[in-house]
Amino acid sequence: MNAKESFVNFQLVSIAACSPKQVADYFQTNREFHLKTSPLRSDLYFTEMYWQKAIPIHLTEMEAGTSQRFFILNEKQRLVGNISFTNIQGFPIHACNLGYSLDKDFTGRGLMNHFLAVAIEFIFAKTEVHKIFANHTPWNVSSAKVLKRLGFEKIGECKDYLLINDNWEDHILNVLIKK
Repeated sequence: MNAKESFVNFQLVSIAACSPKQVADYFQTNREFHLKTSPLRSDLYFTEMYWQKAIPIHLTEMEAGTSQRFFILNEKQRLVGNISFTNIQGFPIHACNLGYSLDKDFTGRGLMNHFLAVAIEFIFAKTEVHKIFANHTPWNVSSAKVLKRLGFEKIGECKDYLLINDNWEDHILNVLIKK
């Protein structure tokens, strides 16, 4: 697939439409690939048993309006991407945090750009969110490009912002404000 092809064989689905096995398979398949950009996780996180318990918790958060979690599904019903809006807050800030990841075999195709745009449009239309914060490490050029294409603006830098792969990592802070 090249960047000019459409994504008709993919769909954005709520975590509610995903099985624990699908979610566990996605994270297990990409465990090493995501290690450089994700917190260190216990072995349990990558199991179906973990997701059997975690999915209902995420659904409760969604019902409470504090998060929205999506996955990108391909034509083979395999999860190939993850998009999460967490820490959704109302008055007076009306903001949330964005996190996302992509299957190692689907990078560089514009897939995340496309589905992040869809998910962001949903969040702005269906919630009271006015601004979305998204952060990346200074060396994560791919994430910086994705966020810039979507209209995020750099608002600062933070030293030792997140514990990534058991190391404190500096981050570039970005925001997208609803127009």
